[in-house]
Amino acid sequence: MRYVVESAHSIASSYYQKFQAGEISEEQAQNLAKSLIGAIRYDDTNYFWINDNSPTMVMHPIKPALNGQDLSAIEDANGKFLFKAFVEKVKQSPEGGVVDYLWPKPGSEKAVEKLSFVKPFKPWGWIIGSGIYIDDVKATLAVFIRDLLIDLCIITALLIFTSFVIAKSIITPLNKTSDALVNLARDEGDLTHRLPVEGKDEIAKLSVSFNEFINKIQNIIKEIQISSKSMSNSSIDLASLSQQSLTSNEQQNTETSQIATASNEMLGTIKEIAENATQASRTRRNS
Repeated sequence: MRYVVESAHSIASSYYQKFQAGEISEEQAQNLAKSLIGAIRYDDTNYFWINDNSPTMVMHPIKPALNGQDLSAIEDANGKFLFKAFVEKVKQSPEGGVVDYLWPKPGSEKAVEKLSFVKPFKPWGWIIGSGIYIDDVKATLAVFIRDLLIDLCIITALLIFTSFVIAKSIITPLNKTSDALVNLARDEGDLTHRLPVEGKDEIAKLSVSFNEFINKIQNIIKEIQISSKSMSNSSIDLASLSQQSLTSNEQQNTETSQIATASNEMLGTIKEIAENATQASRTRRNS
């Protein structure tokens, strides 16, 4: 309220300056100021009025019958002399202040709670005021709270949905990684499995690293298989050579046995010949 009343106050001040500058008369300045301020509306129905320090009504756009009337005897439903209260308020607070009272809305005779801000315009002895009705404030506040709750519900739903999407984008790749690691840990690990790489986030980097790790394991196993096959071939060759060597040794043993047998037979023959020769010699000496 303070700011809207100050805007009306500045209108009166601008016309007063035109009067001081000699552009218009004081009466013209006052009439133009009253006319412009009286035509202003904000929030659809709220308006400004002007009374003086008597208090007498200078301008009331909703109840023009009050214009020029003595307001000192006007009181609200609670017995409060509201216009006297306006005068007292600006005396206590030269920069303006708030007064509460009861006053009917435009188009109604029923008085309701109202708060008004009043500010003096000293050059002309005016008090410019405007107010808001408490029930309008409550209604506006209720609408604001309702809209706020709706917005909060929408934001909460969006946060829950976003959290679900984010969680799914994280948990699903992690589950795939976990399943792949479980497969590797089993006896028949599937080294052909690869994780999908989507995006450039940390999960994608993890998938890339996992795939590179599996590729290295596959390469190592292939190298081991090649080495094992080579070693198997070498073992077969070595076994063949060993068999050949064993066969050769057996053949040599056979030949050696034959030679030994022949040697023994030869020694027997030589011994027999020697014995026969000895016996023949003895026979010759005895005869």
